[in-house]
Amino acid sequence: MSYMHSLNLMLQNPSGIDKIAAILVNVARLDPASSKSTAQLVSMLNEFRCILRLPGLYKLIVNFRKDSSPETYMSNAINIGYYVTEGLAFLGGKQIISISKPLEDKLWLWSSRFWLLDTLLTIYQLLREKTEDEKEHQLDLASNLASLPLCIHWSVENGAGLHKHQIGVLGLFSAIVQTRKLILSLHNKRA
Repeated sequence: MSYMHSLNLMLQNPSGIDKIAAILVNVARLDPASSKSTAQLVSMLNEFRCILRLPGLYKLIVNFRKDSSPETYMSNAINIGYYVTEGLAFLGGKQIISISKPLEDKLWLWSSRFWLLDTLLTIYQLLREKTEDEKEHQLDLASNLASLPLCIHWSVENGAGLHKHQIGVLGLFSAIVQTRKLILSLHNKRA
């Protein structure tokens, strides 16, 4: 599995493009003396990631009732809440829809709270389930545990006290683990 082949697979997939953007955003956060142009790049990549997620709401709604397991139902409901609040906040911030700035800020907070709920549910599921691939299972758990402080930080007004560098380290670890998992999945689909 060559790096170029993996990169090519990633660039052909919206989730792959999102993971590449997440890695770039978090690498940029590691530099405490980052320039104005780096901050603008991070902002642009974060906006790009929001745009990539907008169509995901349709898939969540279409598949909402296909699986009757309570955990899947709850996960889908949480993610619909996340996608709706993030999408409305993003579109409001871009003045595509008309909402007040205080409402936009509340929507961003609620999108982070839905992300927090999803992360907690995922951690719960990972702690409960047994798997054949223990290494992948542990990496999944570690990735979600790394995301947990980020979710908490962005779920409270004015943040929970994480510094930009800490956000970068936690986000980068999580993004790398998620990227590795996605690459393996994309290669397995091609096989």
